[in-house]
Amino acid sequence: MRFVSLFSGIGGMDLGLERAGWTCMAQVEIDEFCRRVLEKHWPDVPRFGDVREVGAEDFGAVDAVVGGPPCQPASVAGKRKGSADERWLWGEFLRLCRECRPRWIVAENPLGIVGLKPHGLEWIVEELERAGYEVLPVVVGADDAGAPHRRKRVFVLAHFNSERERDAGQHRRLERTSGEGSTDARGGGAVVADVRGARLEAGRPLSLGTVQVLPVSSGGCRAFPKGQGPDQWEWEEPRVVEFPVGCSTNGLPERLARKRWRDWNADSIKALGNAVVPQVAEVIGRAILSSIHGAGNATNKE
Repeated sequence: MRFVSLFSGIGGMDLGLERAGWTCMAQVEIDEFCRRVLEKHWPDVPRFGDVREVGAEDFGAVDAVVGGPPCQPASVAGKRKGSADERWLWGEFLRLCRECRPRWIVAENPLGIVGLKPHGLEWIVEELERAGYEVLPVVVGADDAGAPHRRKRVFVLAHFNSERERDAGQHRRLERTSGEGSTDARGGGAVVADVRGARLEAGRPLSLGTVQVLPVSSGGCRAFPKGQGPDQWEWEEPRVVEFPVGCSTNGLPERLARKRWRDWNADSIKALGNAVVPQVAEVIGRAILSSIHGAGNATNKE
């Protein structure tokens, strides 16, 4: 599955999708610090700066377009100006999706996008449907992939349907999950399916055409390192067991714990805060591949 990554950040989504078996063909990221990180880890992948200055001709044929447009215009931690915010770039994301016409689209944003008006989740879904896609928004958190923090995000999954009615006035609306979803407590809006809902707990995955968003318990994503007490996983790096007084680092990989905190500058903290959790992206990537190749071919093994 060849994909182009928009708003790549430091490559959290890219890393997770590659772990699932996808291949990154190009990255678009305007932040200089993040581009340096991407260059280190993806030295052979073409990179572009401003998403407003690229088009489908820059990427070639791709199977998927993925990315998380800047979260500030929709985040409940900000003023939620939406499309009135100069950082609002959902229009550019949708433009490139229409130009590239990929089979799959994976977009990510904070929960605040659900009740945002007038250009929130409902508008995004309608725009993708008009372009011929079947769309399913799902809420996935880092805790769903085994992390010790929640970090809930809306992932918009879309699959191109060549038989779908393109006329905006006649195209049928995708039937969303009813009774098992959740709405943004601050503004209502579209129903968003929660991957920890009853259907998934019962082992019946949500579906979008043939795609299945599987519960983490069914396998698929790389686990997080174990905590301070339990024995380490075989794949974990050696931990720092003892460190100078005042530094609570027991459980961290040595290469991180030995790094002085003053070396973690504002750019690093900002990039980590904006990043997509790779394990979450991997779960989604594996689910899509499973829908394409069949569950029998999706091993969900390292």
